[in-house]
Amino acid sequence: MSHDEFRDAPDGTRRLPLGSYAPIVESILRFVRTQCFVAPEQIKRYYRLFGDLEYDLLALRAETAAMQLRLREVRRRIGADASLSIEEERQICVSSHDLTEHLYRRAENIQSAITRARSFRYDVEREQQGCILFADIAAAVVGIADASMRGRELPSLTAAIEAYGRLDIATLIDLHDHVQPFVALQRRERLDDHEEIEWEQKLLALRARHPLSRVGWLEDPTRISERMQWLRRRIIAEQKQLEHVAMVYLAAVRAARFRN
Repeated sequence: MSHDEFRDAPDGTRRLPLGSYAPIVESILRFVRTQCFVAPEQIKRYYRLFGDLEYDLLALRAETAAMQLRLREVRRRIGADASLSIEEERQICVSSHDLTEHLYRRAENIQSAITRARSFRYDVEREQQGCILFADIAAAVVGIADASMRGRELPSLTAAIEAYGRLDIATLIDLHDHVQPFVALQRRERLDDHEEIEWEQKLLALRARHPLSRVGWLEDPTRISERMQWLRRRIIAEQKQLEHVAMVYLAAVRAARFRN
């Protein structure tokens, strides 16, 4: 953005033109807006379709893994001709749960993500207003030509990202006023190549996470149906596996308790 693109305020000061999405902030704005608003909306739709199925599958996998550990320990005791009291069996159950806690936690994290996604809402008009303010603030900060001064003002950019994410318009207005003196400084028109790459990599990393990596085909009914069918098949298979392991485990427990 050049100095000629700034407008003069009534008091004679030079102020950033609201709504001027300068090239220097395009990659920043693309990432921040995706992170705060676009991605949560896409995740909300994904979990509306597949959330319950994914949770059921992860929960079943955790239960199956824990049951397999219990079975392995009971078989070890049988092989060692060791006793198995009710209290010892209870301890085996507790230990197996502890050893598979990371699997249970994954299921719980999915459940929390589903709850957050389904409750995500925002005011579109406030987002548009906040986007304009944030773009101006970002342009003012990252457009400072002097690298040392620009580095000292990066906390203002961080604060603006946080305020935009929660649509705190009052804070954004305060920050907008705070950065106005920067427009009188020597400016640069674009980010350095390594800065552009850094913001693009952040965006790619965000989109590579689950479930954002799968939202590209949410408009394809065929792929939605295929995903649902795949999850249901996996759930049925996991249920059968869990039932089989549980049956073998109960038989092993009886054998360990009543060897005579």
